[in-house]
Amino acid sequence: RAVAEQVAVRFEEYYPPFDIWFEVHAFPSRTGLSVLFQDINARRRTEEELRKLSRAVEQSPSTVVITDLAGNIEYANPKFNQTTGYTLDEAIGQNPRILKSGELSSEGYKELWDAVTAGREWRGEFHNKRKNGELYWESASISPIRDSSGKITHFLAVKEDITARKQAEESIKKLNQRLESRAIELN
Repeated sequence: RAVAEQVAVRFEEYYPPFDIWFEVHAFPSRTGLSVLFQDINARRRTEEELRKLSRAVEQSPSTVVITDLAGNIEYANPKFNQTTGYTLDEAIGQNPRILKSGELSSEGYKELWDAVTAGREWRGEFHNKRKNGELYWESASISPIRDSSGKITHFLAVKEDITARKQAEESIKKLNQRLESRAIELN
């Protein structure tokens, strides 16, 4: 067919002997068909690295939440849903205070915000409330995410449900108190 009727095409091609990826652009030109080859190995490596990191976060045994600077949820991994009962659709745009049980003092939240807005990591525990109203404990690490210029753009929370550990600690504490009471009675 005539060159004027030809359509430009773009595709990626792997060349195994040299372990290289090319992006191929073929398009009509005045002299016929022009073909450009562009090495896209760096881009393919970056894309694969991003896929790997994304899968790691999605499959993490810890809850991962990313918020904007106002603290509104932009992303939460599947573990968030398993832990809190909130779906991603329900969580997006919400503030994590939807999990607030009211047991952390306003000073505690102020310390958290002072730390992360100043560019520091905050570590602590929350006694939070699931969507169904059930209380649970989380150990959390919250830190700022910075852009390439160092400006804080988001906040990252990585949290672990420690309810079972807290319950075990409470049981041990009560058992020790009973043993101490018993020892005093025997003396």
